Amino acid sequence: MSWGVRTFVLRILLVVGVLAAWELLVRAFSIPAFIVPAPSSILMALYRGFASAIYLDHLWVTLAETLMGFVLGSLLAFALGVTVALSRRVEYFLYPFIIMFQAMPKVALAPLIIIWFGLGITSKVVSAALVAFFPLMVNTIVGLRSAEEDRVNLMRSLAATRGQIFFMLQLPNALPYIFAGL
Repeated sequence: MSWGVRTFVLRILLVVGVLAAWELLVRAFSIPAFIVPAPSSILMALYRGFASAIYLDHLWVTLAETLMGFVLGSLLAFALGVTVALSRRVEYFLYPFIIMFQAMPKVALAPLIIIWFGLGITSKVVSAALVAFFPLMVNTIVGLRSAEEDRVNLMRSLAATRGQIFFMLQLPNALPYIFAGL
């Protein structure tokens, strides 16, 4: 038996051993299921969920909420990132708030989001948008500012407008950063 096959078999045996020990400990000490459920009851609940197709129904709802939050957060992050990167005045006033909200754990905001937006789809979309927002915004700012100053000066010397500099130099230069943020 080769080394790779042997380690794979040992990993499977380890997982089976841990699950068996877990099952035995839960049954031996009569631990309530709401504290630590037995692996057999977890597998049974998983089977019942798949058999009743309830997971598929909820999968589509969760996917829709996640995608809506991602799109909303990405659009807002890109717009704010462009605004901050191109305007020193906007950066001066908004940067402290951006840093404050970026440093705040998103899990800590979840109770406030639920209170403000309720238990419906809106609170879930806002939570997903917050998770997607900061990586893209930061990468957009860094990407737009990474254009070489010599190239910007060259375009200015050729009488390029701010819009031309943005669309012909800064935005194409920032696309790798933007896609990394996405």
